[in-house]
Amino acid sequence: MSHPAERILSSPPLPQETSNLSDYTVDSTSTFVETPAIAPSPGSPVHHRSGYRRLASFNDQDTAYHGSENPRQRGGSPQGLGLGIKNLKPLPSASPEISSNHGTPASTNALLSPRFARSPPPTQPYTIYRQSEDPARGGYDTWQNTGSGEEPYQPFAVDSETESLKKHTTAPTVQSYEPLEPDCRTKRKLHHGKGNWLAISALVLSVYSTILSGLWLGTAIAKPRFGHRITNTGKLPPATASLLATAIAKSIELSFVTVFVTFLGQVLSRRALAKKSKGITIAEMSFRSWVTQPGTLITHWESVKYAALTFLGLISLVGAVVAMFYTTASDALVTPKLKMGPLEHLVLYGQVASDFASNPYIKSQCHTPIPLGMDPLYSGSTCMAIEHNGQAYHNYMQYLSNWTTSIAKGTGSDQLSQRPLPLGMLHDNTTIEGSWIHEENVTETSQKYSLDDYKRIVVNVTMAMPHAGVFAAVRDPVNNIMQPQDLNGLGEYIVQASVPSPVTNVLCSTMRKEELAPMVYTDWPGSNGTATNLTGWPNDFGIPQWPGWLNSTAVDDLFRFGEKYGRRHPVFAKYPIAYNTILNHTGWFTDSLYILATSPTGDFAMCSLRMSLATRCSTRYHASLSGGSMSAHCEDPTDDLAYGKSYANATDGMLKKDWAAVATDWAMALSLNAGISDGAASNARLLSQLIPTTQALDQSLPSIAEALAVLSGNTLLLSTTDTPFIHFWNYSTTVSTLAEPQYQGFRATLRTKDYACGGTQQWQGIFYVVLFLTFATNVFCLIYFLVRHGLVTDFIEPQNLFALSLNSPPSKALDGACGGGPEGEQLIMSWYVKLDHVFSYPWSNMSREPEKKSGHLSYPLPTTKLRSALGRHRILAPSAGVRVSPICLGAMNFGNAWKDFMGECSKETAFEMLDYFYKMGGNFVDTAANYQGEESEQWLGEWMEARGRRDEMVVATKYCGPWQLHGDSVGRIQSNFGGAASKNLHLSVEASLKKLRTTYIDLLYVHYFDMTTSAEELMHSLNILITSRKVLYLGISDTPAWFVVKCNDYARHHGLRPFSVYQGKYSAAERDFERDIIPMCLDQGMSMAPWGALGGGYFKTKDQIGKDGGRNMPIFAAKNAGLVSEVLEKVAKRKGTLMTSVALAYVLQKAPYMFPICGGRKLEHLKGNIEALSLELTREDMEEIEGAYPFEPGFPHGFLGGTTPEVNALNKRVGTLDYVEGPKAIGPKTVES
Repeated sequence: MSHPAERILSSPPLPQETSNLSDYTVDSTSTFVETPAIAPSPGSPVHHRSGYRRLASFNDQDTAYHGSENPRQRGGSPQGLGLGIKNLKPLPSASPEISSNHGTPASTNALLSPRFARSPPPTQPYTIYRQSEDPARGGYDTWQNTGSGEEPYQPFAVDSETESLKKHTTAPTVQSYEPLEPDCRTKRKLHHGKGNWLAISALVLSVYSTILSGLWLGTAIAKPRFGHRITNTGKLPPATASLLATAIAKSIELSFVTVFVTFLGQVLSRRALAKKSKGITIAEMSFRSWVTQPGTLITHWESVKYAALTFLGLISLVGAVVAMFYTTASDALVTPKLKMGPLEHLVLYGQVASDFASNPYIKSQCHTPIPLGMDPLYSGSTCMAIEHNGQAYHNYMQYLSNWTTSIAKGTGSDQLSQRPLPLGMLHDNTTIEGSWIHEENVTETSQKYSLDDYKRIVVNVTMAMPHAGVFAAVRDPVNNIMQPQDLNGLGEYIVQASVPSPVTNVLCSTMRKEELAPMVYTDWPGSNGTATNLTGWPNDFGIPQWPGWLNSTAVDDLFRFGEKYGRRHPVFAKYPIAYNTILNHTGWFTDSLYILATSPTGDFAMCSLRMSLATRCSTRYHASLSGGSMSAHCEDPTDDLAYGKSYANATDGMLKKDWAAVATDWAMALSLNAGISDGAASNARLLSQLIPTTQALDQSLPSIAEALAVLSGNTLLLSTTDTPFIHFWNYSTTVSTLAEPQYQGFRATLRTKDYACGGTQQWQGIFYVVLFLTFATNVFCLIYFLVRHGLVTDFIEPQNLFALSLNSPPSKALDGACGGGPEGEQLIMSWYVKLDHVFSYPWSNMSREPEKKSGHLSYPLPTTKLRSALGRHRILAPSAGVRVSPICLGAMNFGNAWKDFMGECSKETAFEMLDYFYKMGGNFVDTAANYQGEESEQWLGEWMEARGRRDEMVVATKYCGPWQLHGDSVGRIQSNFGGAASKNLHLSVEASLKKLRTTYIDLLYVHYFDMTTSAEELMHSLNILITSRKVLYLGISDTPAWFVVKCNDYARHHGLRPFSVYQGKYSAAERDFERDIIPMCLDQGMSMAPWGALGGGYFKTKDQIGKDGGRNMPIFAAKNAGLVSEVLEKVAKRKGTLMTSVALAYVLQKAPYMFPICGGRKLEHLKGNIEALSLELTREDMEEIEGAYPFEPGFPHGFLGGTTPEVNALNKRVGTLDYVEGPKAIGPKTVES
């Protein structure tokens, strides 16, 4: 092994330098080259980098360097072409001697500075060490110089090489500097032609980046919609589409960075090599770091100050910005996202099987387990009666509930349009909303039909409902509409159909008994005032048959009775008693249903119900996975889809007589005829109480007419299921049903949510600038590579710059930079890479003895001294590489909102604990959105901002818990301010970011298992936070193991982020964790953050109980805390420590990846917790603690013998088996260990 040494030269005077650039060219400048290593003579000061001496200029008359002796015979190194860096900026004045303050080393390939331009040969004594092949000499021998200037190893330059080099000094570009007779260890050339692999790969990457970035920009501008191509069942699942877009964007970003950095390297290297250029500065050398490490724009701001305003600096800044935000821009504008599409006008098709209100067809479609053969006459009627009851009463109760709310809010009105709307339910998952149409003024109508001696009250309401057939039509495959389930349940669409709407008109009028006489059988002559044997009503009572017209009544014009109107009035069997209603059964060939009711005061009211089709309405349907909503949109003059605009000749209010039969079955099912036997049905009682008492609508009660309309709403939905989408039956069959359903078209508009490109928020348009600049820069770089003839060596690359610097002599221009690096004017001095044909010799630092070669790199250890074992950080989890302190500081006590049951902790105390925790090396803090009425997060955020510690801390918070139950939030609707659903997640996280005064959360927990939110919704919603960089890692708390595994499995199979941490209750007194949670975490690659490790504050000696005014929260108390406390106290006394430290050490040493959460209200609590990290518990100690009470592992663990294969009872029966041990907990640690 050679012995490196170095020559130390004294400092002879230097001649005055010149500022003429021609003095610094290849053929007129002196050069420093590496020489054989020499040892320093005593008292010889260091003036420049060791291992270098001066060679006379090629134009000097000194013939010592032009002798005929072959230098190879002197033991010199072979000839080679040297590359060096030259500083062309002359310094203000020349010092008479060279200072011993060096600058940064540069290259044998010569780094030239004007201050070292000329120097005579040394005359001081020195010793030369050279390699020896004689082992007896220890691997090297020496030669003493006495100052005569003679030495056995003189550097040597060849005239022929000098002449050849001169030929290459005229051209300004790098092509002038081709190696002449290269004899370097590396065989690569300075210039690489277009056929070189480096040039080809750079060009290919440039083409790829340009084409892809252009395609990405075009896609962002075009905003294509993918429709059925991205669905669960389509060509590309949504998760794959998102992952693919992100991967392509990342590849564009990486290729762009590579291409742009290569471009910068080429421009700067060519400038450094070109003779007539301005050279490059150290500040410009940092351009590369701006792009690859954008943070250096902040950390090394001084170079930005000096170089950013140059043309290349501005381009580099743009490149740095677009490289930093490209993936974000792609995610915002190109990655497919669910968006509502534009409004489409189209024709949809639905199946028609029956005419409107076909009672036989409706009965045939009723689902009943009773076969027709078992009950041929009444199976359909019985089934329909049950359906009428269920649907009508459900709708009615919801309607009455809305009325109750309206009354409570005081928002009642006597205007029908401002009163609660009719509503219903279709197929148990679609909410129906009707509309009040043809509104009449109750006062005016009542006065119109009143008599001088009787103020009649008339209420006439018309209720429109949506066409139920639209529900089936939009789901028919023939229309090719994406359903919500096609998009992982996140899809939705809105349809507005130009179809007629079914309408119920309810006309109710109060009447005197004498006015009812012509319509009540018991008042007819010959009836004897009674109707006996009502089971035979009406057929056995001699009621005149149609078309016989009965006697006129006082309300003929009101109800349109008589031959004039073609409608016969009804006949009721009797007068109902108070709180009762009866129906008429004399409606042969009628189009209406009639109800007679008696109020609690004995007043009578008669109501007629008729169905028709409205033409001034359209049907709107909004579908989503959780259900949908359907509504009737009526009497809007701007609605181009109102049915009357599709069929101009359609008459509004076309009656459907078949509905009377449907309505009769409905009324009988609702016991509206119970009054015929004085049944006093509950429904009739309520209706009779709604009979109006004034000639205006009561603002605090619905009228009987409104109630009957809402009750009958379900009959309209049944009557329009599988019916035409036009106002008439246009089929040639003689019956109102078809043997096979037929398709019928209707006009409609459709807006569908599907995956599309483009931003979802208006402000995201700013990212178009990023995409455009990336594409434009790529085009510029591609043109540059095509125009240039290959590439030159990039001296800005670290390895090339490092080699160049090491092989160059020092420069006075960088004098004083030393270990701190250059600054100020040193950053803007111009430098060149210079070509010299010289001898190259090995060199080394004389300040140390010759060292053996090492096969590895060694790095200095951290200089920060640990204050406690808390500073020995650990990897959070196998699936989370962030480093955290072994104990997590629980911030649940930070706040005063819960002081009544958790004890008091002031903000000053909280900050003191945080300061101490940080000082001891802690960086892991746990809080939650709802802790202390949100004060916990607020205080933690204030502390981090005040101390400037945010990025040093790993902050864990949680959502789910109700967090709006305080302050101004009291009294708000709270249903979506708790739980794991997406809405609360969004609201809670946004609020937490503001409270914590940060832009991201390190670890977000699902606080508890709400038993309602699906794994699919949960993981997709959480992953949105991951991809948006608002959350870095995910955790889950207080949740069954099966659900955690389900969530993680779904996440892994769909390219989503799984949970990395589980948080739950675990201590020596409650070991339920050991059944399923710990095995689950080890299997899933999760860590554990147990809370309650100190027994929830209930691990106390008998003397401590009730003395410290701590928590008063029995829910946190461990059921075996008393028994375990006794054992902990024994172990603590034996170890000379606190019992809480023993409890914490037990948890820490129980399983790997265990990070207990330790709270506290006082600083001494925290100090005791840190001690647990260094406390060692033996196996006997652990067993003693666990023996405090019997622990039952439960089935099947107890049945199998335990939770590990070694104790499995059934395994032992097959033989003696050995097993590989699983991972173990990290043992106790001290500051030194």
